[in-house]
Amino acid sequence: GVPLVSVVLATLGSVCVVFLGEVALGRIRAGALTLGPDGIRHRGWFVESYLPWVSVARLRAVHHGYPEMWVEGTETAAWARRRTSKIFRLESIPASPRIVVDSRRFDIDASLLYRVLELYVGRPDMRAELGTPDAATRVRSGDLAAPEKKDGSDGGHRHPVS
Repeated sequence: GVPLVSVVLATLGSVCVVFLGEVALGRIRAGALTLGPDGIRHRGWFVESYLPWVSVARLRAVHHGYPEMWVEGTETAAWARRRTSKIFRLESIPASPRIVVDSRRFDIDASLLYRVLELYVGRPDMRAELGTPDAATRVRSGDLAAPEKKDGSDGGHRHPVS
């Protein structure tokens, strides 16, 4: 018969070849978080998710031994999500409208990432700058204090960050 070691190595080799095929097809790749004027897009290794700003209810900081941020949607959120790989299911999709931001997966300080999310979740009037050099400069400089309106107020916006 065929030695057990050969069967085990052939199985492992097959899994590796299939995994590399999924990577080559772009179904598995490094993640990204994109804040745009229309909403938040999150690409994990195996899952994509989109939550429009109009559906964002709040931001929560969660700690599971590492910092994580949850951008939670309303119950009726227009939340789009999908698995990018049908074969490998190594990331879960939350049961409720939520974008889970695992700070370990991004090359940015977790506190700064939280402050960026906090600013744009809490200040809808500032979302128009997302995708512009102004927003990039704001994040790079760490200047995440919302500018005051000309009348000295914050525009009367509530800050739904908890």
